[in-house]
Amino acid sequence: TRCSRDWSSDVCSSDLDAFAEFLGPEPLLEPFVREQSTLIPPIIHQIHTQSRLKKDWSYELRRRFESWDKVNPDNLHLIWDEDQASQFVQFYFNQRIRDAYARLPRVIHKTDMLRYLLLYYYGGYYADSDTWCYRPTKEWAMEYTSCNATFIVGIEWDWEQTRKGREKMEIVQWSMASAPRHPILRAVINMVAERSLSWPMEDLLNVDNVLEFAGPLAWTDRIQSFLQLHGRDMNEMHIIGKNEAKLFPGGVLLLPVSAFNWPQEAFEHS
Repeated sequence: TRCSRDWSSDVCSSDLDAFAEFLGPEPLLEPFVREQSTLIPPIIHQIHTQSRLKKDWSYELRRRFESWDKVNPDNLHLIWDEDQASQFVQFYFNQRIRDAYARLPRVIHKTDMLRYLLLYYYGGYYADSDTWCYRPTKEWAMEYTSCNATFIVGIEWDWEQTRKGREKMEIVQWSMASAPRHPILRAVINMVAERSLSWPMEDLLNVDNVLEFAGPLAWTDRIQSFLQLHGRDMNEMHIIGKNEAKLFPGGVLLLPVSAFNWPQEAFEHS
């Protein structure tokens, strides 16, 4: 298996303009723009907007958070509350991103955008607060560890009716990993910022738009677009998504449905 390290190395020269358009402008402030890394750092990010203090957590929430520490004793585990998140965005990102984040009216909008911003700047592993960790993060790359996979995501299937005529396959958005400044994250951040600044507030407040705005549907669209720019199509993703992991150009490692298991009878991810 060829290990791909250059974000644009497999993009045809005729598509380089499309690749630049896909990326959008650099969201970080100039002093914080660093070289693109090919390593995913051992940092776990989770978000709990109410409080990051253990004394304020429920017993079940504490157990979930502690499962990540127990399975990954060598990782730095960061739990972000609302105040920390706002300070992070204000300090590292440009005015356009700050304005877009501040305009978001719902907590779910902010947590969706925040996960992309955290991984874009710091890199590492992200998981929702209702997840349990059963496999160490260092094993997420599976047999592709030597290839330095720079972006790790998994497949899930929508067992309900297809939403808005979309494919039933989606890319998991509640757990993911990335090296800092991966182009997919840059593209997602710019897409979310553009929508935040241009959509009427009525549309932003509409709960029916949450998945489309910055959630799994938006996430899946950007990943698909990145792979299509590298000459890969959805048919290949469908075939491998059910069965095995696959390393795509740009260091994108796509894990099968079994990797991030979401039991149908439960609300908790694992």
